[in-house]
Amino acid sequence: MRLRRTLCGAFAAILVATLALVGALALVPGSARAASQGRVEMSFNNDWRFWEGNVSGADAADYDDSEWLYANVPHSTIKYTPENYYHEDLGVFWYRRHFETPETVQDGRRALITFGAAMQKAEVWLNGEKLGTHEGGYTEFSCDITDKLAPAGEENVLAVKLDTNPNAAFAPGKNNPDFQYFGGLYRNVTLTVTDPVHVTDAVSSGTVGGGGVFLATTSLADDHSSATVNAKTEVENSGAAEAQVTVKTEILNEDGSVATETQSEQVVPAGEKITFSQDVTVSNPRLWSTDTPELYTVRTTVFQNGEVCDTVETTFGIRTIEWVRDSGGTACLINGERVHLNGTNLHSETYMLGNAVSDDVVDAEIKRLREYGFNFVRMAHYPHSQAFYDACDKYGVADLEAKRQDNGSAQWVEISEFTASGEELSALLDLEYNKVATASSCADGVTPGDGNEGNPAKHWVPAADDAEVWWMVDTAGIYDMSEVQFT
Repeated sequence: MRLRRTLCGAFAAILVATLALVGALALVPGSARAASQGRVEMSFNNDWRFWEGNVSGADAADYDDSEWLYANVPHSTIKYTPENYYHEDLGVFWYRRHFETPETVQDGRRALITFGAAMQKAEVWLNGEKLGTHEGGYTEFSCDITDKLAPAGEENVLAVKLDTNPNAAFAPGKNNPDFQYFGGLYRNVTLTVTDPVHVTDAVSSGTVGGGGVFLATTSLADDHSSATVNAKTEVENSGAAEAQVTVKTEILNEDGSVATETQSEQVVPAGEKITFSQDVTVSNPRLWSTDTPELYTVRTTVFQNGEVCDTVETTFGIRTIEWVRDSGGTACLINGERVHLNGTNLHSETYMLGNAVSDDVVDAEIKRLREYGFNFVRMAHYPHSQAFYDACDKYGVADLEAKRQDNGSAQWVEISEFTASGEELSALLDLEYNKVATASSCADGVTPGDGNEGNPAKHWVPAADDAEVWWMVDTAGIYDMSEVQFT
């Protein structure tokens, strides 16, 4: 009996140790696989320190923050209650995070810290050195920290100062908009480590109509027997010598099998970026629509001298979409078929958490809307988190990008690409290019006849490339569409 108990105890100990190891690997999604493929992504959501109010010297690495509050992100500086509608506690807030330099950042590998959003003017420092300032609280931004990190295993301090006070330089630009805009590091923060040869980040690349992996359904046979998908992959070589690079693009079915694939090769000079443009044909494609939200995974693999140096997976749906005006009114056609859209308005907030909404909560909210019979949502009045668009793709909820236009304050329209709002709009285009649920876009307050309806994207960002704004179709009279209902 004692021997049996001893063996059972030993087996239990081995099982617990095994589960603990599996759990540790799971803390960094894809860590085991990413190590062999070059790209490693680490969540920086936990272990932040927070201070309400402005303090002097908090950007310094040796500043004593031991008395600060502990916080995890997503985190809001303001709690949403009916009594706090007009943001009486807007102001300056600080966040700091201590972390050791990962062993993965060696041998010329690049490190990029990405903020899903920070409300609303953010200044960022690493080890006392300022990385930059981002104005606008709705879009993702990144900082290259490769040359700013301490040696592997040593401590770093990341400091972020947020100013939530209204600023006329960017939307909403006034004290009391008719929606909440809260404060805080309210979306995910991620550290990404890549090899010198890697797929670029879509936003920080700065390439108009490019950067990262851009996907588009360029043709669909009338009988839906085949579709052509164009994949534009931007590869950067931050190394000291030119690199012979091969990019392989695979479109994977739901079960992981390969539906189709292609690859091409180019020389990427040192310090430069090259875009690989590839067309792949999918036979008998499973088409995305609001009733059948079929999705594929596009796996992009980058090889240097035959060795894998980066892999990126992108969720994508094959579909065509257009808005038409005929005798029956204005209609939305998805894959050539008229679709009746029944929708509602959606803000990025929840009671008592403000804008600090987790990805799981977002997914559940979109799922609930679909279960209630909605297949359309107006994303007011600003870019939402990636989780919103992912959920719309997943559950078959078409979305309208509604960008705020306030007379006498910061606006999303009549801006140049050099303004803060212009940078936010450009980031939105970069991030949402591959989202098949995005059906259209408009500016709040734009009405037919005011000169904005011809091409709102061109009006917002005059220098934007057609490839970057291809899905932003004419939406004049959106609220009069006979095929759209708002509840």
